[in-house]
Amino acid sequence: MLKKIVKFFIKLIIVLLTLAIIGAAAVAGWYFYLGYGLYKDTLENEDLISRVTRVEWSEDYIPLQYVSDYFKDAIVSVEDPKFYEHEGVDLKAIIRALKVDLERKEYAQGGSSITQQVAKNLCFSGDKNLPRKIAELLVARDLEKLYTKDEILELYLNVIYFGDGFTGIGPASWGYYGISPMDMDFNQSTLLAGVPQAPSRYALTKHMDRAIQRQKIVVQAMIDNGVITEQEVAELLSAQ
Repeated sequence: MLKKIVKFFIKLIIVLLTLAIIGAAAVAGWYFYLGYGLYKDTLENEDLISRVTRVEWSEDYIPLQYVSDYFKDAIVSVEDPKFYEHEGVDLKAIIRALKVDLERKEYAQGGSSITQQVAKNLCFSGDKNLPRKIAELLVARDLEKLYTKDEILELYLNVIYFGDGFTGIGPASWGYYGISPMDMDFNQSTLLAGVPQAPSRYALTKHMDRAIQRQKIVVQAMIDNGVITEQEVAELLSAQ
């Protein structure tokens, strides 16, 4: 009798697990369908190359070679340290962000790569949701096929928001420091590189104390990413 009961519960568990897997697959498939539909509709309105060209022709557009190396190293290190290694999506970052979201029971972090952020700024606006995230991933895939890493980074620096009404590295460096992006020193670069993560929270004219705390995270990310040493950081800061 006991063996029959055990067998019954084992079969029941197998059936329930099978149904759960089928249900999860169905939900995932539905969200992918919605995301793919959004992706297609978005690019039918205006294709990706046209969107990129429109940004490149903007008055404030700054080519990558005219941006401080300190700033480029800082922004990549803190926003997407594996940028030059992955193909548009950093799966580890997404999983890490998903863990935080589940713990907080809200969409708190996106784990977005630099390429994904370019895709979002070029093509999407509004609330974050799973179909939009899927559409964003599909656009990121297209960007990686059409453009080099440096071209994508250049686009990123020209579309991200730095707070205080400054979109793009040109308006931000001139607006905050009164200098060109090429002339930003180490301190200015690492301070500004921390702002895009939360522009309203770290805007330099309103929340300098928070921005300085964020700058420490940026500098440590650069050290962890191997683009600078602690000794070089100390020397650069002491010279300024």
